[in-house]
Order: sequence, then C-alpha cells, then structure tokens
Amino acid sequence: MPNTNLANRKFRHPILGALGWFLIAYLLVNFCAMGALIIEPENEARQMLWVYGLGAFGGVYSLFFFYMIYRSEKLQNFATCGSFRLGALLIIPGLLYAMTGIPVITTAPTLQSTLLSLNAGVAEEVMFRALPIAYMMRAYKFEEKKIPLVVITTGAFFGLFHMTNMFAGASFAVSVYQVIYCIAIGILFGAVYIRSGNIIWCIISHFTQDFIAMLNEEAVQSDGIMNDIAFDLEFLISLSVAAVLAVIGLIYIRKSKRGEISKRWKTIWAYKENMPEAGDFDAAEPAAESSAISHTI
Repeated sequence: MPNTNLANRKFRHPILGALGWFLIAYLLVNFCAMGALIIEPENEARQMLWVYGLGAFGGVYSLFFFYMIYRSEKLQNFATCGSFRLGALLIIPGLLYAMTGIPVITTAPTLQSTLLSLNAGVAEEVMFRALPIAYMMRAYKFEEKKIPLVVITTGAFFGLFHMTNMFAGASFAVSVYQVIYCIAIGILFGAVYIRSGNIIWCIISHFTQDFIAMLNEEAVQSDGIMNDIAFDLEFLISLSVAAVLAVIGLIYIRKSKRGEISKRWKTIWAYKENMPEAGDFDAAEPAAESSAISHTI
C-alpha cells in the first residue's frame, strides 16, 4: 500500500513547497474569516470584529493543522518545539522597537484593535514563518549553508506580499515603503524563529507592534492600512531602524551559530532514522538552553 503519511513523503522544491504551505495557511485563515459573511450583525463594524476574530482563529488552526500533519512517532523531541527562553532573549530588539510607538498613541484599546492585531500577529507569523521556514529547513536537510537563504527568502516574500495593500487603498509609495520595512522585520523574525526553533515570541512581538500601531486614531479609522506617508526625517529614521533590525537578524544566524541552529532543528524536526549516530551531537542540548546559548547572542 502507498504511504499516505504526509510527514513521510519526500520533499520537493524547497521554495515552491514553502509557498504551498503559505497558501494552505492563507486559505485556512481566509476561509475562517469568510465565515463572518454568513453572520448578519447589527452594523459593519461588528461584522469586521467577526472577520478579525475568525481570521486569528484561522491562524491558530493553521498552526495546529501543520503540527498535526508533522506529528509522528518518528519525530525526535517534537513536543519541545524549540527554545522558549532563547526566543525571548533574541526578540528583545523587536519588542523594543515596538515600544517606540507608544508616544504616538492617541486612542484607547478597543476590541477591534485587539482582534486586528491578533489576526496579523498569529496568521502572518504562521503563514510566512512557522510553516514555510520549517518546510524549507527540512527540505534542505538542515544544511548550515542554507540557513541565510531560508531567512532572507521568507523575509522577502513577507515584504513583497504587502504590495497587496494597494488593493486596500494604500498608495504605491506607501506600499513600497511597507515592502522594504517588512522585509527587514521579516529577516529579524525569521532569524529569531530559525535560531530558537520557537515561533511564539515572533507572534508576541508581531502582535505587540501592530497593537501599539493600532492605538493611533488614523490607523483605527483606516483598519490599519497606511494611505499616505511623509518622506521626512521620521521616514528615514524608520527605514534606518528597520535596516538595523535586519542586520541584527543576520547576526543571529552568523556562521559561528549555524552549527547550533542545525543541531537544534535536527533534534526537533528530523525523523529518527535520519538522525546522526549517537555521539554526533547531544540530543538533549537544545533543552538545556541556559548553557547552550554560550553566553552570546
């Protein structure tokens, strides 16, 4: 009988396969969000709450769906899902940058701003990082030299996808700005995920950044879509900071750390029959994070 276990099938083209996982998540998220169309609330604003809330649920379900497909008795230490503590340490620059938006808060938190931010934080991290990066890492057989390619490719795709904001009312100039900015942020988040093996802190940071941004009256009125932008000093500073965050992400996956990254992903994601012989690396190493960080980030 043919092997119907998806987790045991051979991997095809890494990038095309990653795009396939993105599409699966995208369809699941939007399928859930479209469920709001069959609901007839009192007004349009209430219906959008349903869209955002169900979209966030779709992101969670996509992640669950992905993990269930890959869950197998042949996976080694799968339940550890990477290092929570290392991810928390590496995401600090992203969280600090998110906090810089606090001074421009002009409105109180609302259910709409919370659900919209949760939708983006969960769904986008699942679509652009959790699924594609995991697929590419296994497709490339955890090769150290492929790690930068995985991070940069998924970061670029994350940024380019934001050109679709033009269909939601954003200008071409604003969309190009968002592409550049999101590529940089995508590289940082991708590096955090691939280095720690844990997507949770990327979701938290993404949600935090969008949530603070949504506490701006103009953002709330436009459902978070930027309609215009001033090419001033603030604009240059924003792009410069984004570039710095991208560089930090690349530092996280520098050559001296790729061996550690490869071992962590082999431990969490590789099939047991494909694991190196005993003694090649300590399978418990990623679990003992307090010492595995080697006192350097």
